[in-house]
Amino acid sequence: MPSSMNLNGLRLYRPGIYAVIDASALGGSGVSTGNVAVVGDFPLFKTMIPYTFSNARALSDWSLGDAGTQQIAKLAFSPSTDDRVAGGAATLTLVNAGVNTVASKTFSDGAADSLVLKSRLWGNAGNRIFAEIAVNAANANAKDIILKYNGQTEKFTAIESGAVFTLTYDGGLLDGAKATFDANDKYKIVWEINEALVASKTDEVFAVPKLPHARCDSAGTTITLSVSNAEQQDVVVTVTGKGAAGAALTENITIPAGNLTAIGASSFAEITALDYTTGAGGNETLTVSGHAFNLDPANFANIKEVTDLIGGAAGFTVVEKNPRLGGIPAGEIDELPEQGIGGAVKEWRADLYEIVRAVNTSAFVSAERTASATKPPVAGSGFLLGGTQAAAILGGHTTALAAVVASDIQIVVSMSTDVGVHQAVVAHCNDAALYGYERCAWVGTPASKTLTEVFDGYSSKLNTRHVAVCGQSIKVAAPDGSTPTLDPPYTALTMACMQAGTAVATPLTRKRPAVLDVIGEWNGVLDANEAIQKGIASLSYDALGWRIERSVTSYMSDDNPIYSEVSANESVNTSVRTLRNRLNIEIGNPILSSTSSALKGFTQSSLEDQVRDGVIKAWQNLIIEDLGDTFSISYEVAAVEPLNFIKIIANVVRIAASV
Repeated sequence: MPSSMNLNGLRLYRPGIYAVIDASALGGSGVSTGNVAVVGDFPLFKTMIPYTFSNARALSDWSLGDAGTQQIAKLAFSPSTDDRVAGGAATLTLVNAGVNTVASKTFSDGAADSLVLKSRLWGNAGNRIFAEIAVNAANANAKDIILKYNGQTEKFTAIESGAVFTLTYDGGLLDGAKATFDANDKYKIVWEINEALVASKTDEVFAVPKLPHARCDSAGTTITLSVSNAEQQDVVVTVTGKGAAGAALTENITIPAGNLTAIGASSFAEITALDYTTGAGGNETLTVSGHAFNLDPANFANIKEVTDLIGGAAGFTVVEKNPRLGGIPAGEIDELPEQGIGGAVKEWRADLYEIVRAVNTSAFVSAERTASATKPPVAGSGFLLGGTQAAAILGGHTTALAAVVASDIQIVVSMSTDVGVHQAVVAHCNDAALYGYERCAWVGTPASKTLTEVFDGYSSKLNTRHVAVCGQSIKVAAPDGSTPTLDPPYTALTMACMQAGTAVATPLTRKRPAVLDVIGEWNGVLDANEAIQKGIASLSYDALGWRIERSVTSYMSDDNPIYSEVSANESVNTSVRTLRNRLNIEIGNPILSSTSSALKGFTQSSLEDQVRDGVIKAWQNLIIEDLGDTFSISYEVAAVEPLNFIKIIANVVRIAASV
């Protein structure tokens, strides 16, 4: 057999020069830093759902200027006055650990529910939204909607669709045509044919070669018979056509003697002939009726598909009045009572659809039609009701933490002061590492705890490299100009976002937070040594104001400098995340004889980049082991440690003065 070459799985026999571009050495993606998640009681946010913001303005706008949320935004994105802290959180993710409901109000069309307004803010805040619907003064078909919340007002005026299309039947085939639309009948156009009963004939064929049935969804349509006066003998009408599946279908429908009406049992999608027999009759009229169209909106993407179908049938004229028909769902037509369309132009409207579309641009509420809505609402007003918030419990915090466990988050802050929740945060950090998102966390204790109480009740019970503990309260300048004192969880938030705003492995030691004062049950200067020894991240002061004494974790099992320093721990976490990102692109590749050397090269390159970027200080002793479908990669890494101590030794000697 002739020689060949395998190129990307393709066997080539034809001589030639073939090229392969391998850019795998450049693979991998950058590692995110500075993304902070905060878990706590945030009633404005739907329970257990992460909401992410990239700046303080976005968070303030979303919360409609809520003072508490603005305070969190200020601390998160502007946590420090220190030039060595470049900023705050890269992104801030909030997760509400409490269980809440959303406020709403339903407006009626006068007979049934029509429109539901739901607060965009969850919890009790939504109960403060006032909504009013009024008839527009200049146009009785249009509505004005006014929404009020917390001193703010939104107005939507003269909302209407106008006629989206008009429909006329001007054919000569049918004696009557009536149109209707509602939740039950859908798009329904009824036809009828009238024939004078002739007693002298036993067989009279209606003058209809083919009725203009274009479509009857589902089972099709049954035929209804009626006579103007009850007959002395049976009237039998034979209907010939096709069933819903397209097969030929014939049915004999009988109006028994002495009766006025009868309804057929078969479903026709098309009628090709009608004839009747009778042994009596004089000037009475026989009426045969059915559907020209009976369309289910669920079978159409938009109104234009419906109008194209109806307008394509003989005798029916559709005029499109709205250029956006292709964007309006087929079921959004307002209810249309049955009315004659023979020679008369009838308007079809979608006012409820336009109201929903307009109000959904509101910052206060969202709008939707009720499940059975058929018409726009009438005038009405009132407050939205039903918004509640239940305080978060341990299970809520655990679930909220789980909502971000596999998210691109590097720092987590718990706003709870419950040590049980803090222990759940430790487990969360361990779980996040399994998903490839190593992270650290900050927590705060209740206010007014002594060093001993913070140690006994919190840091000693945590004793982990993953979590740093704060026990002092802070006085800050609020966005509204006030100067509130905030409990230790807010201190933890501030320090966490200072960490986020500095380069990886940068210690917070002696960096200055944006605080006016610090309140605690220990002296920030005199007791600083004890606080550090007890695994507490403490604030102290000097001539220039308050500063972080040392960013220690709660780890106290030994004096491990990596586990006990937030910045050094961050250095190792980031090193692992960075290397994983670089090697992740290799998963799924075949293991070849060259795989070990390739992985070694990729790893060495990534580690050298980490040294250059200041993520780690140094590395050595890289070992790659091929274990079949598993490779073991181990290396020794020197984390970037903070410069905590400088020892000065002054050796006193006699030194002769020179002349």
